[in-house]
Amino acid sequence: MAVQGSKKHCTVFSCRNGRVQEEARKWCAEELHADVVHFVELGNGCSGILNEQDSRERARLVSAARVSVTKHGSTDAVVVCHSDEKDIVAARKKHTKHMQQSVRLVAGQKIFSRVFGVFVSMPENPKWKAVEVCSSKPRS
Repeated sequence: MAVQGSKKHCTVFSCRNGRVQEEARKWCAEELHADVVHFVELGNGCSGILNEQDSRERARLVSAARVSVTKHGSTDAVVVCHSDEKDIVAARKKHTKHMQQSVRLVAGQKIFSRVFGVFVSMPENPKWKAVEVCSSKPRS
């Protein structure tokens, strides 16, 4: 495994929304102490719902994640769901099932030590918040 220096790398499965990615990056730095975050962008626009991808798209996502692991030493993965709905509690509840399924799918690839599900709420104010919802293993 070719690891770049002593920096800690993390892999994030997310949509292409830069505001969501910025919150995911902050969460990874604060919670996982990641110095570098690699984004694997989902093509369907539904952030985090990996189980709805077709088999070719899923293979592309896994292939991109393997690069993050083998070339950069990424050990943790984060699946990000988000919503811009005003009722954040309902939105998070709706996305939790999809996120849990996606976390299981990514963990099932057995390429990451831990996989986390993170929900990013996007209220109308500019203060967004990333919150851990589930994980494949408890943090040590």
